[in-house]
Amino acid sequence: MKASIQQDVSAVLSAMEQDGVRAISPDVVTQEVIDGYGVHDSQDPRYQTAMYDYVRRMVSSMFNRYKASAQTDDEVDGQLVLPGYKRLQRRYLVHEGTESLAVRVEEMTDEQLLEKAVELRQMGAGCFQHAREIDRYMSERAEQIA
Repeated sequence: MKASIQQDVSAVLSAMEQDGVRAISPDVVTQEVIDGYGVHDSQDPRYQTAMYDYVRRMVSSMFNRYKASAQTDDEVDGQLVLPGYKRLQRRYLVHEGTESLAVRVEEMTDEQLLEKAVELRQMGAGCFQHAREIDRYMSERAEQIA
């Protein structure tokens, strides 16, 4: 069932991508998938809630691919990258109100793009600091052994 729902979520996301939807809402994707399974008001409310929660978790995990991240070149999903770029994604998660939406990069404001750039620079600085601390730890550990 999990693989089937993942395929359904992917199909809904692909259709929205092809239709050029500006901002993809996880709630809308979840509802479209659930509607495809015929989950409706006449069914047991516990089943409805369980199905919604399960599909919503799956949608959320698939939305994580739109998060800006510090991946190596061999980890970058080429389908997510804007043609002509190595890293610039087709969509990024943007907070609008209380919701995180996957927004087309062409539809993002300069302010939203600058926020993503700052986020990535901070992530990079944190990664470099983390690497320096590992180096320091190994050096201190080697000194203690000697």
